[in-house]
Amino acid sequence: MEKIKHPPIPEELLHEIPAFEQFLSQLGFKRLEGAIFGLLVLAPEGLTSEQIEQTLGLSQGAVSLALKNLIHFNAIEVDTQKDKRKRLYHAKRDSLGIAATIFKKREYSDIAQFKKIAEKLLQLSLELGDGPLNPRVIRLKSIIMTCNLAIAVMNFVIDLVDHNLEHDTPELLNEIAEKLPNTLKVLLEGLGHAKKLKSNIPIITKQIGQVMNEQLERQGKRAEESIEKFFNKWIGQDKDKNKNQSTTLNIQ
Repeated sequence: MEKIKHPPIPEELLHEIPAFEQFLSQLGFKRLEGAIFGLLVLAPEGLTSEQIEQTLGLSQGAVSLALKNLIHFNAIEVDTQKDKRKRLYHAKRDSLGIAATIFKKREYSDIAQFKKIAEKLLQLSLELGDGPLNPRVIRLKSIIMTCNLAIAVMNFVIDLVDHNLEHDTPELLNEIAEKLPNTLKVLLEGLGHAKKLKSNIPIITKQIGQVMNEQLERQGKRAEESIEKFFNKWIGQDKDKNKNQSTTLNIQ
């Protein structure tokens, strides 16, 4: 289809549409879906499917399929006019909701399924006699850990959308986004210190054990000395008693 002579957005913006194509294609969308989404993001108001076709030079069938897929992933919405003769398509203002929908409908289930497979393989490897330092076990544990991190991030985004925080407190979300890297850095540093402390636990335990053994040895020596003194005293008293008894007999 021949492109429209007067597009709904300035030519300077229209030239930037390929950036949307490239980005969304990396997320698993078709390039033309990225182009349509980019056009709707930059358009000041909703566009009809005919305007989209003419602006981007696409066929009616291609645009129709692309619009359906974008609606499925919550990237765009449609506004039906009162006379029901015209349908206007808008890009959703809630970009976080788009990410959450993509996570829910595609990435989340794929990653969760892959995690289950890795866990099953790890269990099988351990049953076959692989030890904790076996390269296969290490690799599988790394895969599981990576999946857990990805699921945690997706759950965080999904929870933000479910609680409607982007609409209610956008400033707070911006602040969180700005401070999150530093927060994660501090957390990682804390984990590093914890790891270092954990690696030093055997040394610390040994040192404590040595101190306790020394104290016990001292206490043991003290106890031996006390017992020795007690018996010496008791024996001494017994000797004195026997001596007294012998002196009495001699006198008699």
